[in-house]
Amino acid sequence: MAKLTATSYAILGLLERQPWSAYELTKYMQHSGIRAVWPRTESRIYVEFKNLVSHELATGEQEQKQGRKRTVYTITAEGRKKLRQWLKEPTGGIRLESEPLLKLLYSDLEKSTRNIQVNHIKEQLASEVALLRSEITGVLEQGFYFDDNALQNAELLALLVDSLEARSKWLSNLGERPATGRSAASTAEEAKKLYAKQAKRLEKLLQNPPG
Repeated sequence: MAKLTATSYAILGLLERQPWSAYELTKYMQHSGIRAVWPRTESRIYVEFKNLVSHELATGEQEQKQGRKRTVYTITAEGRKKLRQWLKEPTGGIRLESEPLLKLLYSDLEKSTRNIQVNHIKEQLASEVALLRSEITGVLEQGFYFDDNALQNAELLALLVDSLEARSKWLSNLGERPATGRSAASTAEEAKKLYAKQAKRLEKLLQNPPG
């Protein structure tokens, strides 16, 4: 029996709202605010259903729909209890995880790769902006999937758009750096200025905490 993960609880939270087939719930997770904060492959999501059943946090019953068999999953009383315990626990933190940014950190080892990664990040950002804009338009035209969950999604949406704007501003400030022709001393001096600038910004955040 595999241990419970944040993905397990993400699925439990949706099962709390209504019973789902694995296919329908997986598609919803791939096209909702969940995808933006907790992206997981379809195969990873499917595995979690069996895990929840083995922990007796959900049940699965087969039914016929349009001539096809499917398993519909429902949360159990123990599942609701575990979900609420998880919701009350402050765990982890908000983190930035990006392979293109990781490669950018090592671009000094192969100068030409810097612009390759910067251009890739620009393309990725444009794609994410277009996708999010399309999803927002769909909600405005078709309505919310869950009305009682609409405000939480709207609040999260503001953070996502702020994040996209921040990445766009960062890319604009980044510009393109020549692959060669700069000494280590000059780049180190420029880096010190940037470090000092960010230190001042962080000091301001410490002096003016949210709320």
